[in-house]
Amino acid sequence: MLIFLSCNQKKEEPSFEINRPEKVEVIKQHYLSGIFKLKTVNDTVFNLSEYYGFEATQPYLTFDTTSNIASGHSGCNNFTAPFTISDSQIKFSEPPMATEIGCEDGNKWENQFFDLLNDQPFIFRENSLTMKNDQLKLTFTKD
Repeated sequence: MLIFLSCNQKKEEPSFEINRPEKVEVIKQHYLSGIFKLKTVNDTVFNLSEYYGFEATQPYLTFDTTSNIASGHSGCNNFTAPFTISDSQIKFSEPPMATEIGCEDGNKWENQFFDLLNDQPFIFRENSLTMKNDQLKLTFTKD
């Protein structure tokens, strides 16, 4: 009898398959509490102040799980948007409503950010949220 063992086996991350209301509540209360700050863009550590060339607030998200309203900061404007949870995804059910502060060179970044929020769901794991399309991948980590 031969047994093969590999030290390079890739450990699968747990997936949160939500098919019962009680699981949705656990996800809401445990995993979505806190502030999620933007950590990486396209798998590279991202600092908005360096991107702009001046001091800027790093984009972040928070989730009010009682009202299913997300809020946050895009790096230029504050915003809110309703969200839904299904399977291991968080999806914004309407486009974000944002303040209208004019930001020097900020609109390009913010437009990409809001486009992604409108079109793509977040996939969540223990302490992170990831959202991507063909051009952009954003990862937020719990503060």
